[in-house]
Order: sequence, then C-alpha cells, then structure tokens
Amino acid sequence: MQILINKYLQELTNSPYVFIVPLLPSSEEGLIQVISDRKLDKEIRFSVPQEEIKETTSEGFNVILKEASADLAEIIEMVVGKENNTLIFEIQNTKITSSNVVQQNSLYVCIAGDLEKQATFSYYLNETFRYISGHLLTSFDLFEEKLVRTQCQNLLQVARRLLSKI
Repeated sequence: MQILINKYLQELTNSPYVFIVPLLPSSEEGLIQVISDRKLDKEIRFSVPQEEIKETTSEGFNVILKEASADLAEIIEMVVGKENNTLIFEIQNTKITSSNVVQQNSLYVCIAGDLEKQATFSYYLNETFRYISGHLLTSFDLFEEKLVRTQCQNLLQVARRLLSKI
C-alpha cells in the first residue's frame, strides 16, 4: 500500500522521492519501510519522544508542515542523502479506541521539494490522505500487532526450552 501511495504522490509532486513515516505511540518509534517505490531490505526504526507524538492533539484530520527534529533530520539524511531539500508534513488523524478514549495517530510524509511548493504539496496530501488515512493507519496497527505476536511466540518457545531443561 505504501508503494502505491508513494508512487502516486511522487507523480503528483514530480519529486525524486516520497516516503511515509508512521509514528507508533505504543513503542514511541518512527518506522521507515518504503522509499518511493523501493521496499527497504531492513526497516528503519528510530525513537520519537512521546511529547512529539502527543503534540498532535487536534480534532479530526489535519496536514501540517513540520520542522524536523535533529534525530529525524539525521535519519532522513542517512536514508536519502542531502541532495534534495526534504519537506516533512505531519498527517494527523483522530482515532477512537474501543475504550472510548480518543487517541491521536499521526504519520509523517517526507517529500523532496522546496518551500515554494508547500501549499501545493499540502493540498495533494490533504486530498490523498483524507480518504486513505484510516486504512493506512489500520494496516500499520496490524503490522505492529503481528510483530508483537511473533516476538511473544519466540519468547514462549525460549521459555519452554528453558523449563524443559530444568
């Protein structure tokens, strides 16, 4: 799904690269899996302070141009280099959890481009993510749940082996 979204946005914006960084509040991490139409061999996870995730407290759907933190700027430079200026847009989407607590989910969309194109890029992102953000965030939630489940299965196997040797 990310590859399709990236390719679509890349064609709209005529950018050398576009990629999505979901912010995972449960683990306080950002995750990069796909850049433009290329799936990374190994996903990149980096720490995102809880305050940065909690900054996204607006109601409803919102697109904001975001200033990169030092850590995020370093990760972006490592991933795509310094040749192009990278604009970071934060896509905010309110999600209501099953316990009737409103939890804010957000993600960053990184696009190579200049500040003059900010309004155009914001429009494209607004129109694109208004309709797909729910599906995209659900897929990220399911991916994380599957990862945690696999880790738990591995821990259970280790525990069984240890107990069988005792």
